[in-house]
Amino acid sequence: MIDRIISFVEQHRMLQQGDCVTVGLSGGADSVALLYVMRELTPRYCLTLTACHVNHQLRGEEGDGDEGFCRILCERLEIPLSVRRIDVRHYCKANKLSIEEGARELRYRALREASADKIATAHHADDNAETVLLNLLRGTALDGLCGIAPVRGQIIRPLLGVTRAELENYLNGIGQDYRTDRTNLEDAQLRNRLRHHVIPLLRKENPDFSQGILRMTEGLRGDRGLLERSARELLERAALPPRRRSSVRLTGLPDSAQAASWDRQTLLAQPRPLRLRAFKLVCGEFGLDFDQERLLRLDRCLAATGTLQLAPYWRMAVDFSRAALLREVPLEPIPPLSIDLDGPQLQEIALPCGRILRIHQITGREIKLFVNKSGFQFENLLDCDRMYKIIRLRSRQEGDVIRLAGRRTQSLKKLMNAAAIPPFLRQGLVLLEDEQGLLWAEGFGAGERAAFSEKTRRAIFLEIREETQHDAG
Repeated sequence: MIDRIISFVEQHRMLQQGDCVTVGLSGGADSVALLYVMRELTPRYCLTLTACHVNHQLRGEEGDGDEGFCRILCERLEIPLSVRRIDVRHYCKANKLSIEEGARELRYRALREASADKIATAHHADDNAETVLLNLLRGTALDGLCGIAPVRGQIIRPLLGVTRAELENYLNGIGQDYRTDRTNLEDAQLRNRLRHHVIPLLRKENPDFSQGILRMTEGLRGDRGLLERSARELLERAALPPRRRSSVRLTGLPDSAQAASWDRQTLLAQPRPLRLRAFKLVCGEFGLDFDQERLLRLDRCLAATGTLQLAPYWRMAVDFSRAALLREVPLEPIPPLSIDLDGPQLQEIALPCGRILRIHQITGREIKLFVNKSGFQFENLLDCDRMYKIIRLRSRQEGDVIRLAGRRTQSLKKLMNAAAIPPFLRQGLVLLEDEQGLLWAEGFGAGERAAFSEKTRRAIFLEIREETQHDAG
């Protein structure tokens, strides 16, 4: 058995010389066998071997007995042991998870905290067969038929090529006892019912059933790997640069909400299984939940054009030429704030999204520097003497209108629509008003009645910067 395990470890490149490996040790037959196996492999790979026991605090004295067993075993084998006690019930209640889901999450978290490098878990061929059957019963696509991965990140599973019976025979042969979790003997869980009733019937038809499933999953993982590589190549080939959506410059804010975009026809030219795998990779990369039905909806959206909401603030938008993944988090509104025109020469006001509004007081000779300068400078210069009483900073409101220099009065909404400013950005744009209405709008500049001219004697210059910008020198 040890030779087969070594062959499996080598096949999947689980171990390298000098690795530090932490064994997940529950006290059951599988994990105790794993501890002994890794101990045998230690000289071969010059391993630094430790163990970690996670007490889920679900089984009272029985669970504490498992912990005590692991402490004695590791002390006898001279293997350092880390014990983690976790409150599974409280975590599951707080996060609305089943006990099984919450225990698994916390267990792997504890193992990662205890491990300096690799984590070895005791999954074996029978576990793999049970997992495949569970996925079949629930309805699965290719990934569910690929079973348990031999290597996933820092997690390795050296025993995946041998059965539970082989591991128990191995322990009996060396005279090592182990703990038995009585809940594994009950039929409350679906996995236990498959283990106790269904798999024995299948094994009557094929005594090598678990190994047959293992061979199937290994072959399918190879097929999946090829499909994923092809899907990544498709996404790279179809990738498009972000489309600039706004015709006005907005400092420190995204020109586009596009997280990524692809050429629609390039995607449609490929078989649907490849497109579905590509969509799955996209969802995984951006942390979006998905299932087979959502992937199919994405594919239908690609074919028909339109939009599909994927999560709060996330949607896929498809037009004739491109498919774009959009992230549209509404900007925080600007808190109303009065501006003192007789205040300091330079005022800095913190805005949401890490931006800063700088208000420069300009008088006398400085004004001449702005004459005959670029239009950008004029757009953001306001004549203080043409403003009326209280000056205030704020966000847009329904019904806002402004008359820009040389243009008729228009609603701010129409101006923003014409400039293609995405709706999710609009509430975070800066406006300046007096008691007679808007004086200045970010991206559009000064209103006509407060516009800078050669007759201006006192002005303010408005400048929005990102918080990371600094003055030179």
